[in-house]
Amino acid sequence: MLLTTLEKVGLLIAFTAGALVVVLALEVARRLYVRHCRVYHAYRINLTANDQTQLQSMVQAVGAMGQAVAALPTSRWWRGQPAFGLLVGYDPRDGGEVTLALVCEPQHVPALDGALLKAYPNVRVGFDFEPLYRPMQLQIGVPPALIRLRKRREASHPIVDIAEELEGIETAIEGLADAMAAQRTHPAAVWFCIVPTDTGAGYRRARHRQTEQFYVDIQIAAHDRQTCKMLSGTLQNLPGAENTLERRPMLLRRRLYRRRFPSFTPPLRMRDQAKLFSGSELAYLMQLPSARLQAPIRRIPEPRLPAAPNVVSAAEDDSAWRYDRANLPVGFEPLDGETMHRMLGRAA
Repeated sequence: MLLTTLEKVGLLIAFTAGALVVVLALEVARRLYVRHCRVYHAYRINLTANDQTQLQSMVQAVGAMGQAVAALPTSRWWRGQPAFGLLVGYDPRDGGEVTLALVCEPQHVPALDGALLKAYPNVRVGFDFEPLYRPMQLQIGVPPALIRLRKRREASHPIVDIAEELEGIETAIEGLADAMAAQRTHPAAVWFCIVPTDTGAGYRRARHRQTEQFYVDIQIAAHDRQTCKMLSGTLQNLPGAENTLERRPMLLRRRLYRRRFPSFTPPLRMRDQAKLFSGSELAYLMQLPSARLQAPIRRIPEPRLPAAPNVVSAAEDDSAWRYDRANLPVGFEPLDGETMHRMLGRAA
């Protein structure tokens, strides 16, 4: 029996809709699998005796960090977007010091370390002297209490007025570090989970003329909710703010986020208007502590040495005498490095 035109159109629509469902299901499955396979580590930020920077330099550093981690559109479609972040932790069992660390996948550490140099030329990420990046051996268990923060008003209202003169004002990390060290008896940690936005997620501010570049999820973990609330208070009502951070409800997901915290697993959904931050806002939140910080923190007094040059002189490396055999004349055999050095020695 021949199908009518209407039936054929209906079958075509049904087939197309089914194919789209299959493609979307494969995409979701692929992204969830890649998300499950990602491993994030914390790399200690080693400060020096006097780390100071201009806010605009930190804005450039944060932008370079985002570009280093941002995935290409094709990769983002199938594999998702990896995250990075800043961890501020305190553990009285670890000498009672405040610890700062960058959280990321291992392949992103060199690029993030280099990006941070735009603002802090002597700071080291993941190493003391030689640039051999090693993750910290953290002993973070499932925290008894955890809260998350988001913007109270729409993202176009900044949480800090970057137009104000902020030099000499206590930074957000300094406030957190002092508050953690003041309670002395229990471990606590604040994790700024950061995901670069895609090209269509930002919008132009009429005031600052800057595109929102990041989704930021702020998680505060401690031994009880009272400590979490105390730490969250240091991130609220920042200087000249037109917006503020508030606790977001997690009635059914609090236990889930507590279990994810030790592995630094980003939230499954990061595309949220309440999580949109500009590079300037994030730069203010990530400004490293200066020498005025009262809480104990590890510092290396020696300045960071410049990277050793990769160029080796021809007299020290036989590879300088290597030839591309594909471009040599027929019947011509190049001399090896030892013979070449001997001939040069005789000529001298």
